[in-house]
Amino acid sequence: MGRNVIFQDYARQVANVPAGNLPPSADGYRDRSYYTKFEFRGKTYLRCLETTDATEAQRRARLKHREITSAVVAGEYDRIDATKLRQRSTLTLGEILPLYRQHARVKPRTASNNIGALDLVLRRALDDDHLDTARVPLTTLTRKLVRDYQDAAVRAAGPDLLARGRAITSANSFVRQARSLFAKHAQNDLLAYYQDAGLKLPENIEAFRTASLLKEPSHKFKPAAAETMARLLAALPALKLADPDAYRICLLSYGCGLRRGEIVHLRGSDVRHDADRHTIHLVRRAEWTTKTDEERLVPMESHVWAELVALDPMLAAPRSSDPVAPLADYILTGRTAGARLEHFRRFGAWLSGLGWTSAKKAHQLRKEWETLAVRQLGSTIAAALAGHSVEVQQKHYFGLSADSLPAVKIFG
Repeated sequence: MGRNVIFQDYARQVANVPAGNLPPSADGYRDRSYYTKFEFRGKTYLRCLETTDATEAQRRARLKHREITSAVVAGEYDRIDATKLRQRSTLTLGEILPLYRQHARVKPRTASNNIGALDLVLRRALDDDHLDTARVPLTTLTRKLVRDYQDAAVRAAGPDLLARGRAITSANSFVRQARSLFAKHAQNDLLAYYQDAGLKLPENIEAFRTASLLKEPSHKFKPAAAETMARLLAALPALKLADPDAYRICLLSYGCGLRRGEIVHLRGSDVRHDADRHTIHLVRRAEWTTKTDEERLVPMESHVWAELVALDPMLAAPRSSDPVAPLADYILTGRTAGARLEHFRRFGAWLSGLGWTSAKKAHQLRKEWETLAVRQLGSTIAAALAGHSVEVQQKHYFGLSADSLPAVKIFG
C-alpha cells in the first residue's frame, strides 16, 4: 500500500519512515503543521494534516492514507479532489493575494498597484483608514461595495464639475485595477488558479467583477490653441538658459513623444546615430522597463539631438563598450531617478506660468507630439512609436522598422 511519511517542515525531505512513525522535529519547527507523504501506485501524495500535535498527526495521517488509497482503487480520486474545495465563508483576501502575485501575467509593479487599488477601494468604501486588507473576508467584495466606493470618491470631489469628472475617471480606474485580481479570460484565468489551489470563491465575487462603472466625461484630446503653442516655443530660449533640465524635458516630450519615466531613465547611449539619422532605443534594464514592457525605437529630429549635445557635449563622445553606463550618461542630471523626477516639478511650474491648465504638463506635450505624428505618419505608425501597443502591432499593421521612419517634424 505504500509507506506513510509524516514530517513537520515542508522543506525537510523525510523518507523510509513507516506509517505512524514521527521523525525527530528540529528546534524552531514545533509550531508548524505536520504533513503526510506517501506513494501509491506510482504517484506521490503530499497533504497537510493541519495540526501541530504529534499524536493527532498520526491519527489524521492514517485516515488520509486510507481515504486517498481507497478512492484511487475505486477510480474516484480525481472527482473527490475536485469537489473537496474549501467553502468556508471566512475565506480572506490574505489567502488570495499570494496566488495572485504568483499567477497574474503582469509585471510585479503592476500587481502591487492592483493590490493597492483594491486596498484603496476597501478603505474608502468601508470608511476605515486602518483596515487590514489581508483579513477582509471575500464576502465583503460585493456590487454594493463598489457603489459605496464610487459614491465616496465623487462626494469627496465636491461640486466642481471638472473635479468631479476627474474623480469619476480615477474611481473607474481603481475599480478596474481592483477587480483585475479576479480576472477570467483566456490569457489569464485567475479564478481557475484559485480553484486549483482549493479555494472556492463565494458567489458575490461575480457581482464584484461585473459591477457597473460610472459614466466618464469625454477623454477626447484637444490640442492646445495655436497661440498657446507659439507662446511656448517663443519662451524656450529663455528656459534653456534658466533651467537646462526643464528644457531637455520639453525637447524629449514635445520633440519625441516620450513618457516621463522614459525621459527619467534615458541615457545618451540609448540614442543611435547613422549619418544624419538619430533613433532613440528604449531598452529594458534591471531597475526599469517601459510601460508596456516592450523595447521601442523612436526617431529623433536632428535639431533635438543638436540641442541636447549643445547642453552637454559629452553626449556626443564615443561610448565605451562597458554595459554599465556612467552616471553622466543620463540625459537629465541627478544621481537618482527621484532627483531626476524633481525636474518635472519645475517644468510643470514653468508651463503653468505660460497659462497651461493640464494636470500632467509634460504628458500634455507628449499628446501634442502624437497629434502631429498622426497627421504626418498616420495613426497606426504614430501609436506604435508612442508605445501604445506591443511590438507585434508594428509587425502586423505595417511592415516598417522604426529605424527607417522619418522623425516627426516639430521644430522646423
